[in-house]
Amino acid sequence: MRSGLFYIGLCGLLGLSGCAGGLTTRFNPAKFNPEKFSENIRRDFQSITHFNGRATITLDSPEQSGRISSQITIIPDDHTVVDFRTPFGGVVGTLEFTKDMAVFINAKDELQYIGDPKGAGIPGLPQIIRGKQDLQRILLGLINLPVNLDSQLQKEGMDGTLYRLVYQIPEAKVQYWVDPRTKHIIKYEEYNRHSGERTSIDLANFIQIKGIRFPRSITITQLDQKRLFSVYYHKIEITRRKYSG
Repeated sequence: MRSGLFYIGLCGLLGLSGCAGGLTTRFNPAKFNPEKFSENIRRDFQSITHFNGRATITLDSPEQSGRISSQITIIPDDHTVVDFRTPFGGVVGTLEFTKDMAVFINAKDELQYIGDPKGAGIPGLPQIIRGKQDLQRILLGLINLPVNLDSQLQKEGMDGTLYRLVYQIPEAKVQYWVDPRTKHIIKYEEYNRHSGERTSIDLANFIQIKGIRFPRSITITQLDQKRLFSVYYHKIEITRRKYSG
């Protein structure tokens, strides 16, 4: 997953500076269509041309703990820029990554890292969100079902007031919990059969912006490794095209 450089930036910068809706009678589990559900999420993702969020990032791990302000800019399927900021708004470091390259510039405007966006070998954060979900989709809160030839839906049905889907994909078992009221994924869990690592992502406090529901709160945890990474958006702005695909 393209996430390794977050750890490099936060380790230096931290020193510087739920709505799970109730079940409604209109939801019929027998008529839930995973392919159509996935297509709606894909359509929303592809309709976004620019995302800008003012957020607080929190990291809790054996290596480093703390929080820092950030400005997150995303051009879906292109690149992501995260500016780490002081409480007064000054930029103290910038992380930018694409599908093929990641760059981190520190507070002194020095190039600290350039290379593989997967951050192979970097300790800390890559171990918490290096799984099957793309980092852009996590930061947008638009996690999608694995509807492809490599995935197999094993089980689906009500789990309390939520609708749960269980998939087998290469190397992992993944689960999704859908809020029947909002038709939005609010929890994702991944278990890697080879490493034994278990990662969960919780999405909460949704708001609707230009017809798309975004979570203000995104929390990623890996209890076995005692790691937590969270983003809380104070403000979100987007531009989107009229989808025609």
